[in-house]
Amino acid sequence: MEQSTTTPAMDPNMVPSETFLEYVTLRQEVWLGLEAMDKPFTNNWRELDRTTSYYINTVYPVYDSLPDLILETVGFRAFGRQSTDEAVREVFGSWIIASTDPDELEMFLLWLPHSAFTSAYMPYTDVRGASQAINRLRNGNGQIAVATAVRAGDMDEAHRLLVQSGLGDFTATHALLDLTWTGGPRDQFGEAVFHPGAGAVHGLQLATGQEHTSQALYRSVSADIDSRLPNTLRPVIRGSMAKWGLRETEQALCEYSRYVRDSPTLGIYARNKLPLDLPTGWGYPDVPTR
Repeated sequence: MEQSTTTPAMDPNMVPSETFLEYVTLRQEVWLGLEAMDKPFTNNWRELDRTTSYYINTVYPVYDSLPDLILETVGFRAFGRQSTDEAVREVFGSWIIASTDPDELEMFLLWLPHSAFTSAYMPYTDVRGASQAINRLRNGNGQIAVATAVRAGDMDEAHRLLVQSGLGDFTATHALLDLTWTGGPRDQFGEAVFHPGAGAVHGLQLATGQEHTSQALYRSVSADIDSRLPNTLRPVIRGSMAKWGLRETEQALCEYSRYVRDSPTLGIYARNKLPLDLPTGWGYPDVPTR
């Protein structure tokens, strides 16, 4: 079943809160006033993130086969570090080859400096679990099943298959978000394969005051932000002024959720940089983050 990429007409009940718009605006103002790459937590555009930029230019253009691209993307996102990906490609040539033997892959990864598979987002990585999940996906031809679900526009099924292989929700979500970039085998998908993570779902509930979320709600929020964000706050990407799309909405909502809840990772940092007067009683501590 094909999914339309047409943005639906704005529903007044779906307009995001002014607080969320203010949050997005403040983040970008702070980012523009800093060395962008040194303060990634205030960057609204994922394409300007160092790790994502590496993926777009190094991993993403190489594979014409969607199943192969999915396996490579999963390997890359399981650790989320350029240095890890570069080391694996230098020794094994690809994640497709590296995942043949999960024990060998695990030993190799553990041999790398600890900083090669840790980050601010992921203070630790289950190296054994990730290695086995990638191998399980490969040996069971899971990447083919995921590709079939993606082509059908069933991103819930694609996400379920990735998690079933042993990947965490965060890794599975980001691997699928990578498929929204234009170019290569993804030209036919674009934002039609958008799949938000749990943190973004929570952020959307906060921003709109709606308990139930939907693709239409995400698209309405994206359209509203894009129509109201000043051009002075938009970076130039690939020679053009950046538009606000679903990737930006997903990222901003996820970090907005952390911000509201005083998350010990991004939330506290952001509150120091972006002081907002939030309504009392906000926050859903029982809602999981990605």
